[in-house]
Amino acid sequence: MSHPENHHPLSITGIGAVSPAGWGVPALIAAITTSHPIPTTPLARESHGKTITTPIRRVPENPTATPKHPRLRRASPITRFAAAATLEALGPHRLPEIANGTLRLGIIFTLTNGCVSYSNRFFTEVLADPSLASPILFPETVFNAPSSHLSTLLGTTSPNDTLIGDPTGFITGIDLAAEWITRDDVDACIVVASEEADWLSAEGLRLYHQDLVPAEGAAAILLEKAPCHPQILHLPTPISLAHRTRHQAACEIRT
Repeated sequence: MSHPENHHPLSITGIGAVSPAGWGVPALIAAITTSHPIPTTPLARESHGKTITTPIRRVPENPTATPKHPRLRRASPITRFAAAATLEALGPHRLPEIANGTLRLGIIFTLTNGCVSYSNRFFTEVLADPSLASPILFPETVFNAPSSHLSTLLGTTSPNDTLIGDPTGFITGIDLAAEWITRDDVDACIVVASEEADWLSAEGLRLYHQDLVPAEGAAAILLEKAPCHPQILHLPTPISLAHRTRHQAACEIRT
């Protein structure tokens, strides 16, 4: 993994979140500090005449929280979550600088499942009636659709990448962001992870443990060379929770 150089410290200068607790970091912090459990909702599907139900935690509906932009009008929830978290992490004062090119902003999008909600809907319709096939299928079935939407929303032409992997991919995204900034490819880099509810990933998660409840949402951090903010001095090797408890993973990271 990369290690930010001491004379050019990389700092987290902005954070954003969309979670089942609500839209924004304050809602997430409030849920953590109050320790109130967030209710689950059933996600159901039909399979061979049977209804299979999986409990999940959804992001509450809030039409005013989604940024207004033509590219987001028909975008999947994963993109809307990522856009809201990214804008919160950037703050309003950086947007003009990004748009006019004085702040070169890179985008690294990390995900595991990708754009599945609209893809499932469109493919179901097409399989039922092939005459409904449309070019609109394409932009919502490729993994890099959300990151391209973010670049268009922000008006940035700086490097943009999508990393597909397990939940540790966010650490890999930070590592790549550090490389871009250190190499002077960008002035700042937003690293965002986002997922939307889907029966495949929800049921797959419970194969590891029946008590695991999947949740949708997004998280974003902004990285820059700035000495007066929380600094990233070292990146641990990503530790997957697939065959470990959270306590075991935390111990491995510390060592």
